[in-house]
Amino acid sequence: MALLPRAGGARLAGSCVGAGIAGLACAVTLERLGIDTVVYEQGDKPGQAFAHVGVIMPVIQRPVIDVVRELRHKYGIDLRPLTQVRRIRMHGSTVERDITGADLGFTFEVSREARSVTGQLAGMYHGPVLFNTRADYFALRDAFDYVVVAGGNPEISGMLGVWQDWLRTWAVGAQVLGEFDQACIEIWFDRRFARNGYAYMVPFNDKMASLSLIVPGVRRAAAIAHWQDFLRARHMSWEVVSYWDVEHVTGYVHPYQLGNTLFVGHSGGFMDPLLGFSIFSSLVSGVLAGRAIAGGKLYAQAVESLRRSMLDICRYAAFSTGWRTTTRTAWSRSWDCPALGGPTPKARGLRSSDGATAWHLWARHLLAFSRTA
Repeated sequence: MALLPRAGGARLAGSCVGAGIAGLACAVTLERLGIDTVVYEQGDKPGQAFAHVGVIMPVIQRPVIDVVRELRHKYGIDLRPLTQVRRIRMHGSTVERDITGADLGFTFEVSREARSVTGQLAGMYHGPVLFNTRADYFALRDAFDYVVVAGGNPEISGMLGVWQDWLRTWAVGAQVLGEFDQACIEIWFDRRFARNGYAYMVPFNDKMASLSLIVPGVRRAAAIAHWQDFLRARHMSWEVVSYWDVEHVTGYVHPYQLGNTLFVGHSGGFMDPLLGFSIFSSLVSGVLAGRAIAGGKLYAQAVESLRRSMLDICRYAAFSTGWRTTTRTAWSRSWDCPALGGPTPKARGLRSSDGATAWHLWARHLLAFSRTA
């Protein structure tokens, strides 16, 4: 494994473990700020091996309305989305509801293609990327001024004792062919096939979509059986052109920086356990890590608002969906988070300019629907 020598004092040198969204966002930021950086990637290309579509929902980042503009102007990351979401359709076993609007979110391809988020980030980064290289964390820690852990999993953060599991689910998905409205994403809540989980579909284009099922607390064989039940229950007639399944682990990291090591993206616990749409938090944590390194700032302070946002998502999922009673009990001892109550709000509540209020309304709307499904 090749290493850059430690900087001689005049210039810092850093390494990023993982060429995913968070790792490349950090590398781009460090390079722009004049810090020599090497990215280590155990795959042969940047990004995830299985192609799917993710969503950035502005309602979670309120009062931000245009998250694409926010990423460009506040964080220096200029990304091209697939399309803008104008309808969210939620299906239950016997009921169906729609949320419509002009500012519901943006869809992004997550894959190894040039048009994907990682593909676009890779085009912004001009430094070295060592592919097919499994990084030796301890060697990097000693060789570089800083190490940014962005491996897309809790392997290193768990090894260092800063990771705590919160939720384990199994995700099963496919690319399907059919006729789709690019501006519409669909979410299914049905305990017959998803237990306390959910399924969702997001189009790549008008002819192909990403279809995923997330089932908590099961092993792989059971998740695949639930997937088959899902397809049969919903009478899916789409042609499946590719298939994937993976265990998905959501957790909490403390501290976010350990000596010269910073944890970003999934490795830093910046993963949404409610819908799994963590593109925004991965991008922002990567950029903030790069800025903290370059500016000699405390990374934990830089990500404090992001941390609070992620905890809000976690606590509402924990107390309102029934996921893993033992986990909810453990979290209730750490945070005083009352259970959700009250009637399901109308969609117009999503237009609130107050970030916390908008998120609470959205969470109540979505989770109250899931309880009736």
